[in-house]
Amino acid sequence: MLLFLKDFTKRVADLAVNRRSCPSDNKKVVDVFRAVEYLCTEVSRTSERIDALESKLAGVRVSQQEFKKNWEDLRTCLESGSPTMLELPTAMSQNHQLNFNDLQRQCEQTANSIQLLCEKLNQVKLSVYTRMVDLESIVEEHGRKLLDHSSAITKQDSQLQMSYDGCLTWKITKVRSWLLENEPLDGPIFYTGRYGYKMSVKLTQRLCQSGLEKCVSLSFVIMKGEFDSLLRWPFQQKITMMVIDQDKETSQHLLHIIYPDSSAPFLRPISNKNVAAEVFSSLWPESKLLNHPGYIVEDTMFIKIIVDTSNL
Repeated sequence: MLLFLKDFTKRVADLAVNRRSCPSDNKKVVDVFRAVEYLCTEVSRTSERIDALESKLAGVRVSQQEFKKNWEDLRTCLESGSPTMLELPTAMSQNHQLNFNDLQRQCEQTANSIQLLCEKLNQVKLSVYTRMVDLESIVEEHGRKLLDHSSAITKQDSQLQMSYDGCLTWKITKVRSWLLENEPLDGPIFYTGRYGYKMSVKLTQRLCQSGLEKCVSLSFVIMKGEFDSLLRWPFQQKITMMVIDQDKETSQHLLHIIYPDSSAPFLRPISNKNVAAEVFSSLWPESKLLNHPGYIVEDTMFIKIIVDTSNL
């Protein structure tokens, strides 16, 4: 009984935590929780009554056993013809018999009460279990809905933060670690308009033309968009890429301009995205980025992309 109540209490506590994530105006959920809370109270009261009756029954049984032993000792003495015991009045024996019968009757009544309470408790347990199963399914369903809503909100937030004017300012942190790792780095997605070209950039490392020094290469990437069928192909917009000089006194931005042609990187995408336009990519020596005081500040670099949208 105690094990059931502990397990039941734990499950109700878990559901109470989940309840905070469910809409408070859902009447069905609130009704089920109220029903479960009521049944919890009934289970607790019934358990207390059963414990009290079991304690009382244990005391009665102890008294019954002691009385039975004394009664047997008295009967043995009477049957043996002990002079002292023969002097006891017969009424005393009858009184003991009445007390014994009364104890037996109390034991039977207590046992019957316990049986009835156990039956009632089993009914309550079954009802609670049924309600809890219903409640768990409701909580699970609401959990799925909350995840769907969360995903939708995250998607909307990303869309609100996305650039739709052809300009992208990309903040890159932990630049020195990235230079050591030598792994490609994909930039954010941006657009020339709500119904315009979908674009991105890619940052890689490779050897400079001299073959003696490592350079940072920034490539322009055209991605497959929802409105490509409405746009002009191949892509013909002027692209300006730069590493921003964060030193206000110098402001020597590293510029690189791309004038697209009819090669594969600027054609209408067939797959998720075109190959990066590496032939047109910028090449900035790593030493130049590291030695200048304004290109990498506090291990952070800013890259800006400007796509000309004047003739769209």
